[in-house]
Amino acid sequence: MNEELLKSRIAILEMELKTLKAQLQNAKTGKIVSLPSKFRLIIEKVCEAWSISETELLSKSRTEPLARSRAMIAGLAQELLPEVSLVAQGRILGRDHSTIIHARQAHRDRVFCSEIYRTSFEKFKKTLEPVLIGK
Repeated sequence: MNEELLKSRIAILEMELKTLKAQLQNAKTGKIVSLPSKFRLIIEKVCEAWSISETELLSKSRTEPLARSRAMIAGLAQELLPEVSLVAQGRILGRDHSTIIHARQAHRDRVFCSEIYRTSFEKFKKTLEPVLIGK
C-alpha cells in the first residue's frame, strides 16, 4: 500500500474518531452520521465511473483525467457535504486546502463550459443525493 493511500486512510480514521466523539456528546439525537464515509462514497463513485483507481487519484499526477476527477469530487462535496471542511477534504485527498479551493473553481468552470461534464455532475448528484442527504 503506498504512502498517499495510507495518509488518506489515517485522515479518514481521524475524522471518524472526531465524528464519533461528537455523537457521543450529543447522544440525544440518535443519528449516526459519518462524514468521512460519505466523502469516501463520493470518491468511490467518481473513481468507479471514470475507471481510475484510488491510488491514481491520490497520486501527485496532474493529468487531465485525474484533475477532472478531483474537481468533480470537490464540486460534489461542496454541494452535498458542505459541512466537510476544505482541510478535511484536502487531508483525505492528500492535498492542501488551497488545492481544494482551486479544484472547486475548476469544477465551476467545467460545469459552465462543458455540457458533458455538467451532465456527468448532475448524474452523480442525482445518484448520490438520496444516499448522502436523504432527499
